[in-house]
Amino acid sequence: FYFKPHPSTRIKSLSPLIPIKDGLNDCLKLIDLAICPPTSSIIIDCFLAGKKIILLGTKESLIFNPLYGIQSIIFTSTPEDLYKEISNIDLKNNDFNNNQIIYRSKNDERWKSLIMNSLNI
Repeated sequence: FYFKPHPSTRIKSLSPLIPIKDGLNDCLKLIDLAICPPTSSIIIDCFLAGKKIILLGTKESLIFNPLYGIQSIIFTSTPEDLYKEISNIDLKNNDFNNNQIIYRSKNDERWKSLIMNSLNI
């Protein structure tokens, strides 16, 4: 398994993960599956490169991800769910479809709550 830390992060060892210091384009050539936090912009790069993507976050998190709602992107919130999805993913079947890459919802209650609370309404 490879690990690409954020450019500002210094990591000495994460055995058994192999840290990659190469640029993003070189990294994307090495992988079939990307496991990302749901707030990272790397998701868009992986999606446009046609990689399988699993996002690991929490159910309570605000949705900052512009790719939310795209069927080929898997959302998980627990280590058990992550393991299950990794075990079941079909890396040979590439169902890449970039027809819709922006998600907007006027009904996301978490965003409404954040805005209303910040406005003291």
